[in-house]
Amino acid sequence: MNFYCINTSKRNPTIFRLLAEACRHVGATCIEIKSELFDYTESTNSYDDSIVYRVASSRSANSVELFLLARAKRVTTFHAAMGDPLIVPRRYDGREMLMQLHAAGFPVVSTIFGIPRDKQLLQRAVDYLGGFPVVLRRIDEERQNGQGVVRIDSFPSLFSIVDYVTREGTDNVLQQYIHTGATPHSLRSIVLGNKIIFTYKISSSDQHEFRSNARLLDRSKPKTYEQITLSRTEEQTLVQAAQTLGFELAAIDFAFDEHKKLWIFEVNFPFNFKKIPLRFNVPVHEYIVDYLVAKHAAATPRGHADK
Repeated sequence: MNFYCINTSKRNPTIFRLLAEACRHVGATCIEIKSELFDYTESTNSYDDSIVYRVASSRSANSVELFLLARAKRVTTFHAAMGDPLIVPRRYDGREMLMQLHAAGFPVVSTIFGIPRDKQLLQRAVDYLGGFPVVLRRIDEERQNGQGVVRIDSFPSLFSIVDYVTREGTDNVLQQYIHTGATPHSLRSIVLGNKIIFTYKISSSDQHEFRSNARLLDRSKPKTYEQITLSRTEEQTLVQAAQTLGFELAAIDFAFDEHKKLWIFEVNFPFNFKKIPLRFNVPVHEYIVDYLVAKHAAATPRGHADK
């Protein structure tokens, strides 16, 4: 059984190593596809009856995934079966996902999906979001460590920042700021199938840095990581959010406000899971491989068993 890992040359070597180790335990062969070196002229027959897992968020990786799902036969992925095999990966878009969840009634942070340059409209947007501070979030590229997430505390700052990002041509949304209490923090839950397999909290000891996952500039103020447990209702909300988007695997970023209400920031697929086995010693990579192998076996018709 071939387990194809769509990656890029410069990213995620640890993730590929963890997946390769998990594949060896179940007798699968983990093969890395470096998306920027993929040959679109070759036959896709070798990808038939295989597992495909995209671990990179780049455009080239997304393109390879779409190409293989369109051409190869009986490919197993983390995208739920919804008739059209391309419907889920084709619509992987931060804005569209938030719109879907908002329309479905999930507790998504209030969002302005298209940021206007008109100052009167911006003032109305701030009122809609509950006043300052507000958060500008970039959604048109792969981001890490809080990059592309900006807290804005006044209209002069908002006007100048919106003018800048508009001229730069970046794609952003404007969101409600969630007050999480004295210690800045955020949470992430990993959804696999119909359950949460892990949830952890990231806290910042820097009171001037609201992005709890931001890259450390001051090593004297380290981040802390803590595994936490959610209520059954909270877990169901997050699982259903991932399922609404067609994902069988997802990392959902969220927080509780000062009144203990859950707010979803975004749903991520793919995502970087290496912190969990390395920091918490929880083998999420094995859970991921086991899930896909079992799904592949259940979907493989007689006469097409792996050789």
